[in-house]
Amino acid sequence: MSGSLGLVNKAACVSLLYQEVELDKFCYPSPKEGQKIYSSYVELETVTENDLDILNKLTIKRVGNTLCTTYLGSTIICKRIPASKAEKKTINEKNLYKGFTTFIKNYLIEDWSAIYYDTKVRSYFDMLSTNKSLISNGISTLDIYGQSVSVTSIKKQIEIIENTAPIIIAAYEGIKSLKIE
Repeated sequence: MSGSLGLVNKAACVSLLYQEVELDKFCYPSPKEGQKIYSSYVELETVTENDLDILNKLTIKRVGNTLCTTYLGSTIICKRIPASKAEKKTINEKNLYKGFTTFIKNYLIEDWSAIYYDTKVRSYFDMLSTNKSLISNGISTLDIYGQSVSVTSIKKQIEIIENTAPIIIAAYEGIKSLKIE
Protein backbone atom coordinates (compact mmCIF):
# COMPACT_ATOMS: atom_id res chain seq x y z
CA MET A 1 0.00 0.00 0.00
CA SER A 2 1.34 3.44 -0.82
CA GLY A 3 2.10 5.97 1.91
CA SER A 4 -1.15 7.85 1.72
CA LEU A 5 -2.48 10.23 4.30
CA GLY A 6 -6.19 10.69 4.59
CA LEU A 7 -9.18 11.56 6.69
CA VAL A 8 -11.86 8.97 7.29
CA ASN A 9 -15.24 10.11 8.53
CA LYS A 10 -16.86 7.50 10.78
CA ALA A 11 -20.16 8.61 12.26
CA ALA A 12 -19.23 11.50 14.57
CA CYS A 13 -15.46 10.92 14.47
CA VAL A 14 -12.80 11.82 11.96
CA SER A 15 -9.57 9.80 11.95
CA LEU A 16 -6.25 11.03 10.60
CA LEU A 17 -4.60 8.00 9.00
CA TYR A 18 -1.22 7.15 7.53
CA GLN A 19 -1.54 3.92 5.54
CA GLU A 20 -3.50 1.76 7.99
CA VAL A 21 -2.25 3.41 11.19
CA GLU A 22 -4.49 5.88 12.98
CA LEU A 23 -2.42 8.90 13.99
CA ASP A 24 -5.18 10.89 15.67
CA LYS A 25 -8.96 10.91 16.08
CA PHE A 26 -11.29 13.87 16.35
CA CYS A 27 -14.79 13.18 17.68
CA TYR A 28 -17.74 15.52 17.84
CA PRO A 29 -21.50 15.17 18.15
CA SER A 30 -23.39 14.94 14.89
CA PRO A 31 -24.94 18.41 14.71
CA LYS A 32 -28.18 19.22 13.03
CA GLU A 33 -28.13 21.87 10.35
CA GLY A 34 -27.53 25.29 11.89
CA GLN A 35 -26.83 23.87 15.37
CA LYS A 36 -23.92 25.43 17.29
CA ILE A 37 -21.17 23.17 18.59
CA TYR A 38 -20.21 23.49 22.25
CA SER A 39 -17.07 22.55 24.16
CA SER A 40 -17.62 21.44 27.74
CA TYR A 41 -21.20 22.70 27.44
CA VAL A 42 -20.01 26.24 26.77
CA GLU A 43 -20.79 27.81 23.43
CA LEU A 44 -17.66 28.34 21.39
CA GLU A 45 -16.90 31.94 20.61
CA THR A 46 -17.17 33.07 17.05
CA VAL A 47 -13.84 32.93 15.26
CA THR A 48 -12.61 36.43 14.53
CA GLU A 49 -11.16 37.45 11.16
CA ASN A 50 -7.70 37.64 12.75
CA ASP A 51 -8.00 34.12 14.24
CA LEU A 52 -9.32 32.80 10.95
CA ASP A 53 -6.35 34.37 9.16
CA ILE A 54 -3.99 32.57 11.58
CA LEU A 55 -5.80 29.27 11.08
CA ASN A 56 -5.57 29.65 7.31
CA LYS A 57 -1.79 30.06 7.59
CA LEU A 58 -1.40 26.77 9.48
CA THR A 59 -0.32 23.86 7.29
CA ILE A 60 0.39 20.19 7.79
CA LYS A 61 3.21 18.86 5.69
CA ARG A 62 5.36 15.78 5.57
CA VAL A 63 9.04 16.23 6.46
CA GLY A 64 10.91 12.96 6.09
CA ASN A 65 9.11 10.43 8.26
CA THR A 66 7.17 13.02 10.28
CA LEU A 67 4.02 15.11 9.85
CA CYS A 68 4.61 18.68 10.94
CA THR A 69 2.26 21.55 11.68
CA THR A 70 3.77 24.79 10.45
CA TYR A 71 2.83 28.43 10.67
CA LEU A 72 4.33 30.77 8.06
CA GLY A 73 7.18 28.32 7.46
CA SER A 74 8.04 27.83 11.14
CA THR A 75 7.51 24.35 12.54
CA ILE A 76 5.25 24.24 15.58
CA ILE A 77 5.04 20.50 16.27
CA CYS A 78 5.94 17.26 14.50
CA LYS A 79 4.74 13.70 15.00
CA ARG A 80 6.62 10.71 13.63
CA ILE A 81 4.75 8.66 11.06
CA PRO A 82 4.75 5.05 12.25
CA ALA A 83 7.05 2.76 10.28
CA SER A 84 5.46 0.35 7.85
CA LYS A 85 6.07 -3.40 8.09
CA ALA A 86 8.41 -3.25 5.09
CA GLU A 87 10.41 -0.42 6.66
CA LYS A 88 10.74 -2.33 9.94
CA LYS A 89 11.93 -5.40 8.01
CA THR A 90 14.51 -3.34 6.11
CA ILE A 91 15.81 -1.74 9.32
CA ASN A 92 16.04 -5.12 11.06
CA GLU A 93 17.87 -6.67 8.09
CA LYS A 94 20.27 -3.73 7.95
CA ASN A 95 21.02 -4.11 11.67
CA LEU A 96 21.48 -7.87 11.25
CA TYR A 97 23.99 -7.45 8.39
CA LYS A 98 25.81 -4.64 10.17
CA GLY A 99 26.14 -6.68 13.36
CA PHE A 100 27.25 -9.79 11.48
CA THR A 101 29.83 -7.88 9.45
CA THR A 102 31.28 -6.30 12.59
CA PHE A 103 31.37 -9.70 14.30
CA ILE A 104 33.16 -11.37 11.36
CA LYS A 105 35.66 -8.52 11.00
CA ASN A 106 36.55 -8.65 14.71
CA TYR A 107 36.73 -12.45 14.64
CA LEU A 108 39.16 -12.37 11.71
CA ILE A 109 41.31 -9.65 13.29
CA GLU A 110 41.48 -11.41 16.66
CA ASP A 111 41.58 -15.10 15.71
CA TRP A 112 42.73 -15.15 12.07
CA SER A 113 44.86 -12.02 11.73
CA ALA A 114 47.01 -13.61 9.00
CA ILE A 115 43.93 -14.09 6.83
CA TYR A 116 42.68 -10.57 7.57
CA TYR A 117 45.96 -8.70 7.07
CA ASP A 118 47.82 -10.89 4.54
CA THR A 119 45.00 -11.44 2.03
CA LYS A 120 42.51 -9.23 0.21
CA VAL A 121 39.98 -9.59 3.05
CA ARG A 122 41.12 -6.34 4.72
CA SER A 123 40.71 -4.39 1.47
CA TYR A 124 37.19 -5.82 1.11
CA PHE A 125 36.24 -4.58 4.59
CA ASP A 126 37.88 -1.21 3.78
CA MET A 127 35.79 -1.04 0.58
CA LEU A 128 32.65 -1.80 2.60
CA SER A 129 33.46 1.02 5.03
CA THR A 130 34.18 3.46 2.18
CA ASN A 131 30.94 2.56 0.40
CA LYS A 132 28.96 3.00 3.62
CA SER A 133 30.40 6.51 3.90
CA LEU A 134 29.53 7.24 0.25
CA ILE A 135 25.93 6.12 0.83
CA SER A 136 25.73 8.43 3.87
CA ASN A 137 26.82 11.29 1.60
CA GLY A 138 24.08 10.50 -0.92
CA ILE A 139 26.35 8.93 -3.56
CA SER A 140 24.77 5.92 -5.27
CA THR A 141 27.20 5.14 -8.12
CA LEU A 142 30.95 5.04 -8.58
CA ASP A 143 33.12 5.38 -11.64
CA ILE A 144 35.84 2.72 -11.56
CA TYR A 145 38.19 2.93 -14.52
CA GLY A 146 35.43 4.28 -16.74
CA GLN A 147 32.73 1.85 -15.62
CA SER A 148 29.71 3.03 -13.64
CA VAL A 149 28.96 0.72 -10.71
CA SER A 150 26.39 0.85 -7.92
CA VAL A 151 27.84 1.64 -4.48
CA THR A 152 26.02 -1.42 -3.15
CA SER A 153 27.55 -3.81 -5.70
CA ILE A 154 30.82 -4.66 -3.97
CA LYS A 155 31.25 -7.88 -5.95
CA LYS A 156 31.14 -5.95 -9.26
CA GLN A 157 33.55 -3.32 -7.90
CA ILE A 158 36.04 -6.02 -6.90
CA GLU A 159 35.72 -7.71 -10.31
CA ILE A 160 36.49 -4.43 -12.10
CA ILE A 161 39.43 -3.59 -9.84
CA GLU A 162 40.93 -7.08 -10.11
CA ASN A 163 40.33 -7.64 -13.84
CA THR A 164 41.10 -4.24 -15.37
CA ALA A 165 44.25 -4.25 -17.53
CA PRO A 166 47.18 -2.25 -16.12
CA ILE A 167 47.28 0.00 -19.20
CA ILE A 168 43.65 1.08 -18.58
CA ILE A 169 44.39 1.69 -14.91
CA ALA A 170 47.39 3.82 -16.00
CA ALA A 171 45.14 5.84 -18.29
CA TYR A 172 42.85 6.69 -15.36
CA GLU A 173 45.38 7.01 -12.54
CA GLY A 174 48.44 8.18 -14.43
CA ILE A 175 51.65 6.49 -15.50
CA LYS A 176 52.82 6.07 -11.86
CA SER A 177 50.32 3.21 -11.45
CA LEU A 178 52.17 1.02 -13.96
CA LYS A 179 54.33 -1.44 -12.06
CA ILE A 180 57.66 -1.99 -13.71
CA GLU A 181 59.54 -4.98 -12.40
